[in-house]
Amino acid sequence: MTFLTLNAREVNQDEWNRKAKDVINAHSRAIQASGTTSARPTNNLTTGQIYYDETLNRPIWWTGSAWIKADGTVV
Repeated sequence: MTFLTLNAREVNQDEWNRKAKDVINAHSRAIQASGTTSARPTNNLTTGQIYYDETLNRPIWWTGSAWIKADGTVV
């Protein structure tokens, strides 16, 4: 996942505020650690990201192209 960075020299306060909101939202999505299968994150994923799937009752990992169980099986 690539996070936006903030630069104190943004052209104006509105632009800086918009980027700050984007940064906070990206971090919030990244730390969403659990939920149902249907609620799995689909955007802004990073390889190795862990998600506890409450439908499957197990942790799963994002490979960069698929969610997998610990044994490597795609879920």
